[in-house]
Amino acid sequence: MSRPALRRITTGLLAGLALVAGAVSVAPAAAAADLPRPTVSHTSVQANEYFTVSGSGCVAGPGGTAPWVTITSPDTPEMGDGMLVLPDGTWSFRETFSAGHPQGTFRLQVTCDDYVTQSKYPLVAVTLGTVPVPAECASGCQTVAPGTTLTPDDKGVAPGEKRMLRLSGYLPNEVVTLVLHSTPQNLGTFTADSSGTITVAFTVPAGTPAGAHNLVVTRADGTTVTYPVTVAKAGPRLASTGADVTVPLVLGGGLVLAGAGALVVARRRSQGAAQA
Repeated sequence: MSRPALRRITTGLLAGLALVAGAVSVAPAAAAADLPRPTVSHTSVQANEYFTVSGSGCVAGPGGTAPWVTITSPDTPEMGDGMLVLPDGTWSFRETFSAGHPQGTFRLQVTCDDYVTQSKYPLVAVTLGTVPVPAECASGCQTVAPGTTLTPDDKGVAPGEKRMLRLSGYLPNEVVTLVLHSTPQNLGTFTADSSGTITVAFTVPAGTPAGAHNLVVTRADGTTVTYPVTVAKAGPRLASTGADVTVPLVLGGGLVLAGAGALVVARRRSQGAAQA
């Protein structure tokens, strides 16, 4: 994540040209609230493993000067890069942490610069190194990337069934609220750990209709992340083997009764024959 000399020179040239263009336009490229949160391809990486940070919404102001976008980090001086934005306002950085870089979770700041004003995107985070497994996940947890489904097997989760989830891709120590939709049901407030991972015991409330729903996470800055979830029909749980034992029990009981009846008839016939 070095700062190439060519990019620095290009930035200076473009900035100089922009000062002239800025004389006829002072409107910002986009207000901070208008910029959507960037997308990170991998929220946990190892040294020398590439990841991408992509986004949109960085458009030219009325002056028409093509904007410039930069990526930095308030947590590590190694992060610093920039590029021209595509005509449609999109951009994508391909980054990596060098070998020997201290491990940890690093916030990433992307800024849209039209050479007159600068607008910052919402922060995102990437963890370098292995994320420690919390004690709550000793018996297993389902790790879910931002916005992916909670029920990838399509079997659904039944009302009252408990699942341990690890929601990755949040800021360190970020406080969020979980609400199950369609009919909003508040599931509580949770705090991310130092790696930006939220560990939550997810239980579908009793009475939730079967079908497609969404777990909506409201972040500290008011933005939301939606996780699709399929809710299964409520009903008696199967045995631990997964087999339905109802039919075998009914058949077995019927065979026992039939056998007892046959034994009684046989005894009566035997007694009748002896008396004759």
